[in-house]
Amino acid sequence: MIQKMKKVNLFLHYSEKKKVLGQLQRLGVIHLNTVAQVDTQKYSHFKKVQGRYKDMVSALEALEKKAGSSRSASPERPSDSPGERASARQKLNYLEERFDERQALLSALEEIKQTHRELSLWGDFPLDRLQEIQKQGLRIRLFIGSDKAFDQYDFTGLDSDDRATYYVSVLNRSDGKVYFALLDFSDEKLVIPFEEVSIPARGLNELNREIQQVQRRLDRVETEILSCGSWKQALHRAMNVLESRMSFEAAKHSLERDSRDTIFYITGFYPESRAHEVEGFLKDQEIACSLSDPQPGDPVPVALRNGFFARMFEPITKLFSLPDYMELDPTPFFAPFFVIFFGMCLGDIGYGLVVALLSAILLFVVPRPWRLLVGLGLVLGLSTTAAGFLLNTFFGENMFQVPGSSASIVGAPSDLTLFASYSSQGAQVFPAMTLSLLLGVVQLLLGMVLQSVNSFRMNGPMFAIKPAGMILATAGSLVLACHTNFLNLGFNSEFSIGPLTIGAWLNAIPFLAGQVLAIGGLALFFLFNNPDRSVFLRPLTGLWEFYQFVTGFLGDFLSYIRLFALGLASGLLGNAFNQIAFMILPGYPESTNFLSPLLAVSIVILIVGHTLNLGLSLLGSFVHPLRLTFVEFYKNLDFKGGGVAYEPFLLRQRVKED
Repeated sequence: MIQKMKKVNLFLHYSEKKKVLGQLQRLGVIHLNTVAQVDTQKYSHFKKVQGRYKDMVSALEALEKKAGSSRSASPERPSDSPGERASARQKLNYLEERFDERQALLSALEEIKQTHRELSLWGDFPLDRLQEIQKQGLRIRLFIGSDKAFDQYDFTGLDSDDRATYYVSVLNRSDGKVYFALLDFSDEKLVIPFEEVSIPARGLNELNREIQQVQRRLDRVETEILSCGSWKQALHRAMNVLESRMSFEAAKHSLERDSRDTIFYITGFYPESRAHEVEGFLKDQEIACSLSDPQPGDPVPVALRNGFFARMFEPITKLFSLPDYMELDPTPFFAPFFVIFFGMCLGDIGYGLVVALLSAILLFVVPRPWRLLVGLGLVLGLSTTAAGFLLNTFFGENMFQVPGSSASIVGAPSDLTLFASYSSQGAQVFPAMTLSLLLGVVQLLLGMVLQSVNSFRMNGPMFAIKPAGMILATAGSLVLACHTNFLNLGFNSEFSIGPLTIGAWLNAIPFLAGQVLAIGGLALFFLFNNPDRSVFLRPLTGLWEFYQFVTGFLGDFLSYIRLFALGLASGLLGNAFNQIAFMILPGYPESTNFLSPLLAVSIVILIVGHTLNLGLSLLGSFVHPLRLTFVEFYKNLDFKGGGVAYEPFLLRQRVKED
């Protein structure tokens, strides 16, 4: 659910605006409506410094991970570094110097390595020898050219006395290029159609020595940085201080003023549950304000407050968008469906136990903020296990015997396999397919109910009638279709999904009641589809909306069959890995020899195959229920979204100075 908010308009005299903002920041409850972009120089400076601190923390964590277990003991802190009793500012300055030096060394190292890579294409030059030769008047020139151009070029070079004027030596061929040297004996500089490069000032040996020197200095600096790993907390506190200063600057920049620039005002919101605290504070501090309830159109922030189960699904809600303040929170309504959908898509006892076991182990390992997500994994794993029993699947094989099936692991029939596939009159029946469609109808109807409630809350009772008409028309159509066996699809009084006798239930509703529901629903739909228009125009505008509703509902309804398709694909792929693993054993399948040495190979195939299948199936089992929620359910819910998260204007933890 969405927490109820109260609205406050704050009026600040220009001489006290900073003081009052500071008091509000220390209170840390009111969400102020600040501008989206703050372009003040001070704000930009704070943001730049905060970004630098974040980079320093990330680099420090990367260095710690890189060092890993190679450093059994903590590196000693250099004697010139500030000690533990130094102020936070001194520590941060010291770290900044070390990181600046590290960045300069990394840039220098990359530059030297790039020069080394380019020079290595030519080989190691005896530079001192080349310099002696050039002093004697012999010109040595270096060129680069393509293989084709080099091989086709005529390098014949003779003077009038048939003496060679130059000599060409190929040093290397690489990636379609030729690297060659030319010894020029002539008095005039020879011109040839190839790229000439200058002779390097340093050889490979010298570059290698420089790389080693820079690397040693870099290792020393990184060791000094690692020795300050305990200062990460100071960095985090410094970032919190900067965040508070940025919030203060944004709030100050967002103050609106009167024509005389003497009175400033800003709007804020706070949870109704903390109204006593906020209103007492405003009274004690004698801050001029006006209090009221939010009105439609106000930019009210959204704070979700759900029970433990629904709270696990709030990250999924935020993944798409927070609801508008005037809407219902969809989280507790889609959460049970998401659990069922995930279980049906994965639908395997073995896979479910693996996911649940891993999640249970992680619950005792991960930090507290991550435990809700791990708890969600545990719930989804248990749902998969339960669905595996209902669908009779254990690592791609039948767990129990069902009618029309002779293969099983346990060998005995079970009452748990309510929706397992079976053979009937020579045809294979898949109750899970019709179960998927039934779940789709239920969720879509729930979406329409919530749409009616949301329309009532946001726009008034007249706007809630149209979705109510859609619900009645859909329900009546289902009753009529069951009574008439619509299009001979088998949807009649004998229609059932496992133990669910859907046809008998619908057939128990009188045919006349179905007609009343359908006709009454359509009448409400056409008469109230656009309450802001004339009642005479509504039936005409409703024709297009009715067409969209019918075609859209059918498309949404059929989309839920993907739950069955994904579960079937996962089971078939798991079964295929089982067959591949065991067919290499002697005597397969009639008298398989499980004592064969090839059993080790079978086990490897099973582990690798089911791991791949589980990974792929987990991805699909999460993405497709997500799609059914955000597309089909949200569309029938007529979800608006666009809510802004409640972020109170508060003072974050400061850096403690000695």
